[in-house]
Amino acid sequence: MSDLINPKDVVKAYQVIRDKGVREEAGYRYKGLLAENDLDGYTVFVNDGHVNMAVYYHYKYHLEYEDAKQLESFKLKISDLLRENN
Repeated sequence: MSDLINPKDVVKAYQVIRDKGVREEAGYRYKGLLAENDLDGYTVFVNDGHVNMAVYYHYKYHLEYEDAKQLESFKLKISDLLRENN
């Protein structure tokens, strides 16, 4: 599973979303992605409405999605976000 998506990239994207996004009740929204964190700040969550990804301490992670197309779309959103903000 670790080769599906780089959790370090998702943490970087989380920070961009927090910095540039609009605050909502559930978290921060930017370019179709929603970023949240747990109370202690050690776990971050990024989702696009189809894919939910949690990144835990030491970059362990959990992905929830229904099909490969959704995951590919999520990965593209993350990479585009990082490319635009590099």
